[in-house]
Amino acid sequence: MGEFVNIVVRTLDSSEIALAIFSSAKIHEIKYFLNLRSGIPVERQRLLYKGKLLKNEESLEDAGIGDLDHLFLVGNIQREPDAYTMLAQLSLLNALESYRRTRSQRIELTNEQLREALRQNSYIIEDVLTNSLFHSSYRNLRVGQWVDVLDTVNQWLEAQVIQLRASSSQIEALIHYNGWPDVWDEWISIDSPRIMPFRSKTNQSLGMAVQSPFPRNSPINPRSGTEELSIIMMKASCYIANVKETLLKYSLLNQALKSFGEIGGLLGMPHAFERHESQLKSEVQHIRTFSTPVFDRVGRMMTDLGQALARNEDLNVNLIKLEERI
Repeated sequence: MGEFVNIVVRTLDSSEIALAIFSSAKIHEIKYFLNLRSGIPVERQRLLYKGKLLKNEESLEDAGIGDLDHLFLVGNIQREPDAYTMLAQLSLLNALESYRRTRSQRIELTNEQLREALRQNSYIIEDVLTNSLFHSSYRNLRVGQWVDVLDTVNQWLEAQVIQLRASSSQIEALIHYNGWPDVWDEWISIDSPRIMPFRSKTNQSLGMAVQSPFPRNSPINPRSGTEELSIIMMKASCYIANVKETLLKYSLLNQALKSFGEIGGLLGMPHAFERHESQLKSEVQHIRTFSTPVFDRVGRMMTDLGQALARNEDLNVNLIKLEERI
């Protein structure tokens, strides 16, 4: 039966599930236990170990998984994932790996670079919140915004929006690839699948001293805005309020779904509330799709704001200026 091992499974919401099991156990058996603990259906589970997708029929021992090893659990979305879902899954896994593998060679940022990382992070948060509110896939790029772009030879590169122009049929962005000559700049429609949220297709440097995505290669324009730290903090407080509201709404919707099932069972009419349940499930899925990247990005922003405050970069002066404007 193999030896007895303890493993830890991390989920996309950063929670951990500890399992004590024989090393001869198959991956599909692990998924059964995870279903009991997490509620994620077995057929929708993907387990990763050191970046490798584990197959159902292989055992822990076959995969080289030993005592106290960590696995990652990712929900397998059965439809084609949208940009924000991929952003959440990929960036969160990158962040977890970064924490685990590196703390030695850190790439420190200047105060202005840190503020720019926070600004760029806020752009993604605001776009996701807008799309969530209006149930849309609207894309609002800004001059100076960092993006991932698929170049003409099919590789994803860091890039920056240099200009925007509008015609009667579309809005186009002039893209500059970080670290490349201007001759490679090109105009691309902002609705093109070649443009994706920053760090949804490229990887963060493992030694980067910030959690907010930051380029490996210096952008051609180092600043996309002029917001001071106090303004960024005010935005962050709004994002946190949205997170609290979303958590409450998600909790209430799930409780309502549970109540419908219980009432239908008591009445002997398990399908009596099917139409209402379908509507609630649709809303729950909508929250899952849009809240995951928001929670991820807001969490990163809060970590980096803590670093900015710890540097004590004249926050009091900025607050005085803000009061004068009001």
